[in-house]
Amino acid sequence: MSGYLGDLSSFQQETLEQFSVKVSDVLQKEHDDFFLLRWLRARDFNLEKAEFMLRESLAVRKKMGLDNILDTYKVPEVLQKYYPGGYFGYDIEGVPVFIDPLGNIDFKGLLLSVRKDEIIRFKGYTAELGLHLGAQQSKKVNKRIAQVVMVMDMEGLGLKHLWKPGVMTFNSVASFYEDNFPEVMKSIFVIRAPRIFPIAYNLVKPFLSPATRKKVQILGDNWKEVLCQHIPADHLPVYYGGTCVDDSGDPACSQKICYGGDVPESYFSTSQTLETDAYQTGIVRRGSTFKLSYEIETPNSVISWEFKSEDHDIGFGVYFSANTEDKCKCKDMVELVPSRRVDCHLIPEQDSITCERPGTYVLRFDNTYSWTRNKKILFCVDVTEPPLETNGNYTEPTR
Repeated sequence: MSGYLGDLSSFQQETLEQFSVKVSDVLQKEHDDFFLLRWLRARDFNLEKAEFMLRESLAVRKKMGLDNILDTYKVPEVLQKYYPGGYFGYDIEGVPVFIDPLGNIDFKGLLLSVRKDEIIRFKGYTAELGLHLGAQQSKKVNKRIAQVVMVMDMEGLGLKHLWKPGVMTFNSVASFYEDNFPEVMKSIFVIRAPRIFPIAYNLVKPFLSPATRKKVQILGDNWKEVLCQHIPADHLPVYYGGTCVDDSGDPACSQKICYGGDVPESYFSTSQTLETDAYQTGIVRRGSTFKLSYEIETPNSVISWEFKSEDHDIGFGVYFSANTEDKCKCKDMVELVPSRRVDCHLIPEQDSITCERPGTYVLRFDNTYSWTRNKKILFCVDVTEPPLETNGNYTEPTR
């Protein structure tokens, strides 16, 4: 049995009745069986887990004011203009469609402009808007619509998007959706995914429920054709294979869909700093260097880094050797990222590199040009292995 109304086993029906009694003290008039089954399905009809999940979510809703957020929340301008995405049209069953050009997101610019909890609040607003559109559509088609279809456009996704604070923020948003809007996602269509997408998706997968993972469809070159099988052409922009343009004639319909892009520095808050819970600390002694060494065994692994210094600049470069670090010095290694002085005391330095060959990769901080001053650095480094490939598909690597 599917666990939906009209398709319940005797066990599921009994569990629903017990669940309704257990949470009766917190239910509102709109919390019908359809609503309750969302939480039960999300926890495989485990009564205790479903009750805990619902009560926790209702507490979050109260704290964030989600019940009336559509009337009270003023979206910060930087999120309105630079956080990608927008609702556009409905699928063949009348479900709202959210088009998300995620490959254009500038996580660093956004996190330098607003706090992470502001981003989560904004995504809560977005989720509530989707449910509101579904409720309006329900009246038109005379059936319950309480889900959303998502089209995730990954064009532009690159190594910069593996920046750890950005990935952590995205995963926090994913967890927020899973915990507070279970079973709301109907389908997730991923289009124009670049070669790096499997690595990025592998970082997100642990934060998605098994049910959500099953709804992810990674489309190939015929993605426009597939989208039009699920979404009428007159509910899609020309840019995505449909027939719609906006009032200005834009085939991408950018009046309704935000396409993101680099956040201008004018939005950066002087009081806003990036979260430091992911950072380690190091001291680069005067006239010396500080090295981070990584033994890479799997080709095409990615090393991504973020670092900043206190008060003064620092030299930085990346080196490679097929030998182990204790057998060679940086001067004997291949210079992959030429060493240069960076003003990371003004703005954090962030980048990534694909490790095409197994061997030793060294991130070197250089303070040899300073004979009077030690430099304190804060850094976070991630090594991500590519997903295992099997018959053209991929699975997340064993951790």
